[in-house]
Formats: sequence, structure tokens, C-alpha cells
Amino acid sequence: MRKIYIAIALAAFMAATTIGQTTKTAWKYEAVRDEMTDKQIKTAAVESENTFAFKFPYNGYNKAILMLKMHPRFGKSAAVAIIRGQITSKTVMVRFDDEAPMYFATGEAESGRTNVVFIEDYAKFVSRMRKATKVLVEFTVYGEGRQTARFNVSGFDPFSLITPSDVGGK
Repeated sequence: MRKIYIAIALAAFMAATTIGQTTKTAWKYEAVRDEMTDKQIKTAAVESENTFAFKFPYNGYNKAILMLKMHPRFGKSAAVAIIRGQITSKTVMVRFDDEAPMYFATGEAESGRTNVVFIEDYAKFVSRMRKATKVLVEFTVYGEGRQTARFNVSGFDPFSLITPSDVGGK
């Protein structure tokens, strides 16, 4: 169920023209109310610097999105998505700045959406990402093979995902 809500939020992010704050960072932040708990669902997302040129039926402008989410009922998650196409990877290779690449297991969206995968080890991924300025994520796209998305993650505000209840408030 958690992944259904994340996939819905990801679709909303991709459809929006402007979300959240206007700052010098490429990150976009959003907070929406979870109707079931009246608590905030917080999202931080950044588009890839590079684009992809896929063949029919996914041809045209295509980017990847890296999204981090804090949900009051489903917890923390990290996801990588493409606007059009099907990610078939069970693992993604990730490189933080000039470090050696590492693999992360991925999970599928419960909604059945195939354009998004969820990075299983959120804590390890975010810990490494916070120290980096550049993150490369390699994944496999159906009919297109391996693709690498390049993200500028500098300026990420980890406090954007914290709610008052995380620090003892209400």
C-alpha cells in the first residue's frame, strides 16, 4: 500500500510544472496532508540532468526523477522513475561522486507501475547521497538496455523531510 501512495505522488510530481520552493537547488519539496492521519506526507525530488532518447512507443523528451519521501503511515522511501518507459531492474548500480559504484536492491510499485523502482536500503542510500554532490543511477529499461541517470544532489535539505513529530513536537 505504501508504494501505491508513492507512485501516485510520483505521478503528481511528474505532471506538475512547479512544486515547492524556489531556491538555487534543483531539489523540489512538497508537503501534502495524508487524509487518513491528518499528518504531512513530505517529498523531495530532483530531475536528472541528462535526457534519454528511447524508441517508439516511449520516444521524445524523457528524464529520470530521484524522489525521497517521508510518509506518516508507510515510513521513508527512495525511488527512481522515468517519465516514460518500463524499468526492469531488480538492482540499480549507484555511484556517489567519484566513489566506486555500489549495487542497491530495488522493489516494484504495489500499484503495478513499471516506470518506477524503489531503492530498498533507504538509510544507506540517503547517508551516502547527503555527502555527495553528484549521483549516477544505472538501471535497465525494457527494449532500451542499461541507462544512466545523472543527478545533481547538491543543496539537498534533509530537514525538509522531517515533521515536528520526528523531533518531539506535534
